[in-house]
Order: sequence, then structure tokens, then C-alpha cells
Amino acid sequence: MNDAMQVSEVGGTGQVPNRQEVSEARQESASVAGASDAPAQRCEGLARANEYKVSRLSDGWVRGVDKDGGRRLPPDDDPVAQHLRAVWWLPRSPLPWHAERLNGAAWLFEREDGVKVVAKLFRDKSPNDVDRNAAREARILTLLAPRLSAPAARLIPSVFELWRGVLFLEFQSGDTLQRLAEAALWGGQWMHSPLARPSTAQDFARALASLHGLQEERFWRNVVPHEGLAQATRYAEALLTQLAERGLLHQGEASDASNDEASRSATALRLGISRHRDLAPRLCLVHGDMTTGNVLWDQGEGLSLIDWERAKWAPPELDWGRLRAELRHLVRRFVGSPQASVSRPQQVELRAWNQGHGSDPLSLFLHASLAAYSALGPSLDQRLLDFYDATSSLRIARNGWLSREQRLEAVDDALQLLHVDA
Repeated sequence: MNDAMQVSEVGGTGQVPNRQEVSEARQESASVAGASDAPAQRCEGLARANEYKVSRLSDGWVRGVDKDGGRRLPPDDDPVAQHLRAVWWLPRSPLPWHAERLNGAAWLFEREDGVKVVAKLFRDKSPNDVDRNAAREARILTLLAPRLSAPAARLIPSVFELWRGVLFLEFQSGDTLQRLAEAALWGGQWMHSPLARPSTAQDFARALASLHGLQEERFWRNVVPHEGLAQATRYAEALLTQLAERGLLHQGEASDASNDEASRSATALRLGISRHRDLAPRLCLVHGDMTTGNVLWDQGEGLSLIDWERAKWAPPELDWGRLRAELRHLVRRFVGSPQASVSRPQQVELRAWNQGHGSDPLSLFLHASLAAYSALGPSLDQRLLDFYDATSSLRIARNGWLSREQRLEAVDDALQLLHVDA
């Protein structure tokens, strides 16, 4: 068995495979074996090819680099850097690689001649399911690429290779939605932000409409998990149990509670959640983890999404509800609560903006995106949008790094969205 599973069939040109070469190679192989079957055949052995898992991936070096600690040279014996020096799909060069941590699991490897590759280390992200999650994301991206047309094609990075639980991906330039929003809110320069442009909201809506509009239900349900409302409500109820265990919800009757727990009853929230169990939503392919850190925007290239291992066949409201909850939480961190991060003059300025425009800047972006999305296809179900927003708010409340007040605010959001009487 080969040590590495070659996912794409491009390379040997002396340059990093670009998006056009990846697309042409996939089209060529699909024309031989059939458009639906060829990508699946190439991915069948991913889990088996992953059996060699990297057991010690530069532990000391990784621990010695802060999450946003800048770029540095990995040690000579780093297995990822060693592998990049030998892979078939990169031009050989004695030049050293530099590495920079992009997030908790993804690293940007850049050679001194400008060659860039993203290495996603699933061992750092999900140590108990390295093989399964790495293979899942590789398979999803490989199968999704030929099915998306421009401009939605840039939604996903090209897959170069899956090797020992490390997924090598095309580097996609751009800033995260979170970074763009924070820069605009912090600097008071919202009107100059890309998010203030109608074209950005329209592009985002078109991209998600293209993703959610993919057909081949039988095909995709064999690739990604199926999640109807029965599964979604069970997940929401599990979140309630966790929050109650952490003292953020009251389990019994409100009369038995004290202080801030009195109006935050897990029982009442369960009732609100249960009302959605019997709805019959439209199901489609969704990203499944639409956080502000997983949306990228580039001035020249437009929008893209990263972290696809949670893609599933589920209601489209899941993506939109998650994003709405994340944006509301982000705004609140800056201007909506006593724990806001910005200075008081900036708070005053942003609150004045809210009063003058009827909403905060990020909500205006979201409303414009939702309006453009609805104009392109079936409208979203408001009840489901609120349900998935509430579930995401409960998920946010689970974050231990937030203050208790911020976590309780997220619980209150869920109560309001589920129309639970205090």
C-alpha cells in the first residue's frame, strides 16, 4: 500500500497544481469513468491509506508556537515538512519551508519561492477520529468540486493529498468574516468594509444557494450524514443537559430556582425544542459549521468556506441559523453588553449607528444576504431559522472561555427564539 493517498491527479508541471489544472484533471477522469462514479472510486481507499497515522507530529514544536504566533521554520525532522519536500505534486526544491498556524488544526506551509500549501492536522482537531474525519472531508471536497459551477466553485479548496491523517489543501487567500467584522467594529470604519457592499451579500447568497440547490439526494446521502429534525432536536436537548450541569439552567420548577436561574428552565426549553420535532423541512447539502471563522473573503477572489468535515444532508436553515447566532454574539461582544470589548467612545458611536440604521452593521449584512438568497429560490422557514439559531446560541453558551454573563445572554437568546415564556 502507498504511504500516501493521492486524491487529485494533477502535478508534474513544475508548479503547485492550480484550480484550473485540478478541475481539468477531474473532468478528464470523470469522462472516462463517469461523472458520478470516478471521484467516489478515487476516494474509496482514503481510510485504508490513512492507517499509518503520524503518531508524533512535532509535538514540542507545536506546543512552542502560539496559536497566532507568526511564521517560523519547523524542525528538520518534522514529518509534514519532510513529506512536502518529497511529494509528487510539488516541484522539487532545496528551499526551506516556513509554517504558520492558521487556526487550531490548520497550518500554512510556505516555501521561500512562494509555494503555499495548507496542512490540516486532524490529530489536533479530533484526536479520537483522525482517520474518519480526515477521510470524510477529503471525500466531500473531492466529490463536491466538479458539481459546483462558478462563482460557487471557489467555495471550496482543492484537495492535493491525504497522508497519515493530514489533509493537504489549496491555500485560499482572504480574511475570515470574524476578522473583517472585528476590524470594522473596532475601527469604526464599517462603511469601508467589504461587508457593507451589497455585492458581497449577493455573492454570499448566490454561493449558498448554489450549494443548497445541489440535487442527487440519493448520492449525497451516501456521502454525508443525514440530519433531520429528530436528530437536531436530540442534539439541542443534549446541549440543555450540559448547560444544566454547568449551572446555567434550572432543571426543576421555576419556583424552586434562585437568582438568574428562575426564568431559565431546562424543562421550558425542552418544550420549546420539542415543538419543532414534527416539522417537515426541505433537506439539502449544507456546510454544517457556518461560523464566522469558516467564511473567508478576498478582494480579488471573493467568498470561500473552509472546514467541511461537518457537511451533512439537512435543512438549509441550519447554515443560516448558525451564522445568525454567531454574528449576533460577535456584535454583542463589542457593543451589546457590559462585557463589550471596545472602548466606551466606540460603543457610543456604534450604538448611534444602530439607532440611525435600525440595526447593527452585521445584522444589515445578514439581512441583505437572506433577502438575496430568498430571491434565488425557496424561502427559508422562519420557525426553523429560529430553531437552529436557538440551538447555535445554546452551543455558544457552552463555551467555558466566555464570562457567565455572556453565556446567560446566549441562553436568553434561545429562550426568546423558541418563544418560551419566562
